[in-house]
Amino acid sequence: KKDDFLYPSDKHINSLFWCWNIFHNGLDNYYSSMNNIYQEEQNERISYVDLIRKNKDKVKEIKMKRSGIENNIVHEPQISFNSILTLTHLFDYNFIYLTEKLYFEKITSPINKTCIIKKNNNKYGIWLNDIDKFDILAEGKKRFRVENVEKPLKGISNYKKNQLEEICKNLQINVSNEK
Repeated sequence: KKDDFLYPSDKHINSLFWCWNIFHNGLDNYYSSMNNIYQEEQNERISYVDLIRKNKDKVKEIKMKRSGIENNIVHEPQISFNSILTLTHLFDYNFIYLTEKLYFEKITSPINKTCIIKKNNNKYGIWLNDIDKFDILAEGKKRFRVENVEKPLKGISNYKKNQLEEICKNLQINVSNEK
């Protein structure tokens, strides 16, 4: 099956970061960094920490802990989903994230550029085609829509029976009709 997402090469160990980098800085920048991957990544990460520190109020708007995001960006080998979410917010991008079963979106304005990242077999890919070619409604219907990727499900008492059945249907879990 053809996948319309670009997955960074295996040389780029931190594929989520490189998806963001391709989206934000362009494909040419990605290809020009092939000879100096580590240094390019470190320089970008440090510049993002400065941006986060200058925009503390914007980080608070989305209820992220600035120190945790800064720590992840500078010290951890893999950039986290929350760090990417923070960066898309700081640069006023819309953001859509897909896995095989989950769908997350943060659309701030229809006129803003949209970053679409898909996780497939523990690798991340970035949508490079025109946003009009991406069927948001169809992708959202095939997956379970979440408000928080870190905690996709609420406690079971927050759901009604029909909501649980809908979740099971989206996740392709068989449901018995017994109580």
